[in-house]
Amino acid sequence: MEKIALRVATDSDIQLIETFCKECKELGFLNNQDLKSIKWDWIQSVGKYYIGIDTTLDKIVTMAGYHPLPEIDNHSWRILFRGAQLPGYALGAFSKNQLKTSVHFAHILYHQINDILERDPAAKLYMSTNVVDNNDAPKSARLNRSTTPVLEKQGLITLEVKDIELYSTRQNLWRINVDEYMRQRSEIYLGV
Repeated sequence: MEKIALRVATDSDIQLIETFCKECKELGFLNNQDLKSIKWDWIQSVGKYYIGIDTTLDKIVTMAGYHPLPEIDNHSWRILFRGAQLPGYALGAFSKNQLKTSVHFAHILYHQINDILERDPAAKLYMSTNVVDNNDAPKSARLNRSTTPVLEKQGLITLEVKDIELYSTRQNLWRINVDEYMRQRSEIYLGV
């Protein structure tokens, strides 16, 4: 993390975000190919995007947002929305522990949880994964098949809504077990 600086994205970051989206498009991350596909204007009105900037290159290398999820109830929030990361920016060596390898899960999610709970102390947080392979988000279905079972076994998430039609896409909704997430994260990062 020493060369990645995390912060909330603002309109002053548009040029950096557009460059990031162009790289995502070249990598086949079509849900992140432009400001329209990441729903920039909508997220700015209801939630936030966090960006990770490579400080040596002054470019965005990771990004994920959050927004309310009224389709579930008035206290539900979707986290790690349109999350994408450029290759080469994993936190460390290979591990099944996403808190040690994933900037999104270890750090962006931490800030999103704190933001949302400050806004809504009764919040329930969900991440979604595609149930079937989708050309727009090819990694989401793989995340659903391979990563979420490990996170669930570690007690970090719970499958709460299976195979829901959400925004015209079949998805699973995984609830973040906030207390357990914070406990495990603090063992690794000591409050960072």
